[in-house]
Amino acid sequence: MEELETSVEMQEVAEPETQVEETQTEPVVEQAETEEVAKPQQTPEENAAFARMRREQEQARREAEIYRKQAERMAQAASKFGYQGNPDEVADQIEAAATGKPLEQVRSERLQREQSMLQAQQAAAERDLYKNQLIEFQVKSAMERDLAAIRKIDKTVKKLDDLGPEFASLVNSGVDAQTAYFAVKAKEQANTKPKPKDIGAIGAGNKEKDYYTPDEVDRLTDEEMNDPKIRAKVRKSMTKWK
Repeated sequence: MEELETSVEMQEVAEPETQVEETQTEPVVEQAETEEVAKPQQTPEENAAFARMRREQEQARREAEIYRKQAERMAQAASKFGYQGNPDEVADQIEAAATGKPLEQVRSERLQREQSMLQAQQAAAERDLYKNQLIEFQVKSAMERDLAAIRKIDKTVKKLDDLGPEFASLVNSGVDAQTAYFAVKAKEQANTKPKPKDIGAIGAGNKEKDYYTPDEVDRLTDEEMNDPKIRAKVRKSMTKWK
């Protein structure tokens, strides 16, 4: 039996191509909201201060420009007579020509004067510094003594500032610390309203006296002595006198 070769033609079934449309998302650029930050408004006093500073700076620039032009003019004029250099050097040359001194001597004398002036300024600054330090030490020592004197009579005072500006004013005028302390406390007491007395129980103040001392009898008025009740109590009290 002949084998029948059955050729099976296989058809390739092509799968349908599914085209997926890619959705391109455009990048979203976030725009940062620009918030306008309000600049702080300057006060009229600040405006006036800045305006004054600008005027002073402008004045300083004008003066510097004037000095520069004057120096240039002097240098130009001096150059016509053979003098060259900066203003100090030109001045040295003119002084040497006028006095007959050697130029180096004139220059040396000028430098010595400048050095002496600088040393004098430094010495004055040091004296001011030492003077301020001495004053500060003296004030601190005086305050410590005053506090010690006050604490002898009032331990509750921890520092002189607790006594207020009036105490400081009195001490600065020459009053000693303890006298100033008593003056301040006296004024405080004078300005303090008295505390009202307790009213107490109703009728407690209307209690009649049963006993009178000799001094109380002497202070009785004629009208009170004519009161029979009071007169009887006085006679009874007299029996208890010694």
